[in-house]
Amino acid sequence: MVNYCPECGEPVAGVDAFCSECGAELDADPGVADEHGHQSDWGQQETGGRVGNEETSGGGKQGTSGWGDQATSGWDEQPTGDSSRAGRGRDGVAAGGPGIPREGAVATFRQGLGWVLGLPVLVGAFTLLGLLNTASTAVAPTAEAIESGQTTNSALSSVLSLLAFVVFLVVTGTAYVYAERRVTGADLTGSLDEFFGVVTSVARRFLALLGVFLLYVVSTVIGLLFFVIPGVYIGARLSLALPAVVIDDQGVIESLSTSWEVAQGNLLKIVGLVGLLFVGLIGAAIGGVFVALPVTGAFEAANIPGAETAGSAAIDPILAVALGAYHVALARVYLENRDGGDQPRDQRQDDRRREQQQEQDPAAEW
Repeated sequence: MVNYCPECGEPVAGVDAFCSECGAELDADPGVADEHGHQSDWGQQETGGRVGNEETSGGGKQGTSGWGDQATSGWDEQPTGDSSRAGRGRDGVAAGGPGIPREGAVATFRQGLGWVLGLPVLVGAFTLLGLLNTASTAVAPTAEAIESGQTTNSALSSVLSLLAFVVFLVVTGTAYVYAERRVTGADLTGSLDEFFGVVTSVARRFLALLGVFLLYVVSTVIGLLFFVIPGVYIGARLSLALPAVVIDDQGVIESLSTSWEVAQGNLLKIVGLVGLLFVGLIGAAIGGVFVALPVTGAFEAANIPGAETAGSAAIDPILAVALGAYHVALARVYLENRDGGDQPRDQRQDDRRREQQQEQDPAAEW
């Protein structure tokens, strides 16, 4: 009988204490993972004290914290390993908590899509963002107007663009908080009071969000100037920094560092989510034509100015769903890969405060 490492699935000798591939500590009797020696990238998987066909320590198949079945989608799945360990995978990357099984890009985006559709307040927030962008574009002076010196609406367009940028940071941060609450099993009502409470908490982190976003854009653009690929790599490695700011209350440098670490081993999934976002936006735009055309025609028939702007605005709610699904999915990638992914927010904040106090005064614990 061949034994396999419970972390990475590599064959191990019965006398080995540690896996020669990933360095994981081996049990006295490692057992057999499965007939292939590892979990399938395309099949279903279960997490627990041992990789394979055994049940979890709770006696049954592990749940998904409301995110659906644990079937993978084949983009970039990794062995889940022992969920009872300290949350580190074979590459030193944080592995999600026992309540957050890994999913592929397609499954993650699909789950985010279904979940966003169940939160009208979040769809409305992303729709507002789209309407602001549409309005800023509509009032922006054309090239001909600028050449002729007619820049009356340029100031208004700039104000709307700035407002849209502020709303973007707050709304995406709100989506990350909702994703964190959903994953950790917190009660969600979808009410306006709950929504404004989340928005208020995110707004307090606005300066950190702004700093992270600016550094993210600058780093990615510099990378893109060097044959594109470095920019894609840097963008993927730093894409989880914004979720780290609002979910774990991290500062600018700390969140960027956390994203760089947590995204390791998940680059294909993150790039896959970006690709799915573009596909979703293109599909929404094509489908939205059937909504925009009647609106545009009605405005033109009534001789109401701004028919094209009204048609564009009619598509914004459809685009909002795709954009919201992407950001929720991105937050889930962060949560399933960093330490304590399924811990409630209050518990993590208490642990964080205790760690900070202990760093400041090591004797306080005694």
